[in-house]
Amino acid sequence: MSYRKKQMEVSHLRRALSELIPFTVIKREPFDAWIQNGNKITLPYSWAEKSLAVFECNFRLDRPLADSELYLNAWFGGETLIKIDQKPYGQINQFHKEIDLLPFCDGKSHHIEAVTVPRGLFGTREEAVFRHCYIVTYNKTMRKMISYTQNVISVIEETDNESLANYLIDVANDFLQSVDFPRDIETYKKGLFDNPTAKEVGTTWTPVEIVPGQGLFDQDFFALFTEKFTQFKEKVKKAPFPKYGTVYVTGHSHIDYAWLWPVEETKRKIVRTFANAVSLARKYDYFIYSQSSAQMYRDLKETEPKLFEEVKSLVKEGRWEVAGGMWVESDCRTVSVESLIRQF
Repeated sequence: MSYRKKQMEVSHLRRALSELIPFTVIKREPFDAWIQNGNKITLPYSWAEKSLAVFECNFRLDRPLADSELYLNAWFGGETLIKIDQKPYGQINQFHKEIDLLPFCDGKSHHIEAVTVPRGLFGTREEAVFRHCYIVTYNKTMRKMISYTQNVISVIEETDNESLANYLIDVANDFLQSVDFPRDIETYKKGLFDNPTAKEVGTTWTPVEIVPGQGLFDQDFFALFTEKFTQFKEKVKKAPFPKYGTVYVTGHSHIDYAWLWPVEETKRKIVRTFANAVSLARKYDYFIYSQSSAQMYRDLKETEPKLFEEVKSLVKEGRWEVAGGMWVESDCRTVSVESLIRQF
């Protein structure tokens, strides 16, 4: 199979799956009781004159129904550290605009704080506008099925085994084509906010306004999708190809100390990244994270000592690997052997 043909098949499958993602949303509610410097703000809110902004509010959430999960979905105007009850909890960036709130769905009052810089992942300038914030309830099983299908499509894209790719293309295409769901224009428009391929509609002859919907989850459709997915998963498992071994995956973040941003921003990046890794480790007992550069641990200890202690606990549990022998991770592609020796 030619590279171009495979990419076209992958693009087709991703587009078909993207139209189903909005059906994972059970409910979306505005979450707009934010204040800045003691003053209530109205979204969207511009803070363009500042190099760093802090937004905060209180919230109280009850535990959602079984098979549901609850997330904060927001864009504050740049990379953001989320603190809950004064503790670093996770991060928001262009590719991850959600924070899992299920651990705080206990009917008690909690305080949330968003510390935002108007920059993207690689130091790119972002428009300093707090655009939206919602509490979103998802169907957990539906999201897992969508994620599994996304992973199958990724295998198609990455494998060099043409026969395996063709087999998975056929079963994935049969599965997605067999799922009957509302395809009218009004339903499509309601799901655009949650459809990852929807941004192209803003460049059409008559652009469609993308507004947050209330959720397209439907119990009858869920039952149908589950039935079709079960058949699809069984075919994937029965793929007539040998298994070559076991793949072990660990989390990692390559953080440059002073590349496209100042060192002070690096220190904020460390807190955002490490807080996210700790939260993932607490959520998934199989998650293991690996991080080099001793300087990062020193900076974390000085800026967020409680988070540093949580990292130490994960190290003792064997779920956080302190990697590398350098104080700061180096660029190993262009330097000489003597240079590397001197760095060690």
